[in-house]
Amino acid sequence: MFEVGDKLFKLKAILRSHKSTLNKKLQVEKVYRFYVAGTYYFFFEDIDKAVAVKEADNILLINNW
Repeated sequence: MFEVGDKLFKLKAILRSHKSTLNKKLQVEKVYRFYVAGTYYFFFEDIDKAVAVKEADNILLINNW
């Protein structure tokens, strides 16, 4: 729980997907993933890396209009 709380501080984007994995060509050092009610949530500290994912159903940007 503390590790997730530390990552939420730096969070810039949340990606929602029904697939459990992201595309393999994306260079992501470590992405945190949660599974809730049939949907996977991936947390990103870099918006550009979140936007580059093709398997996204939705991308939610944090503090960004």
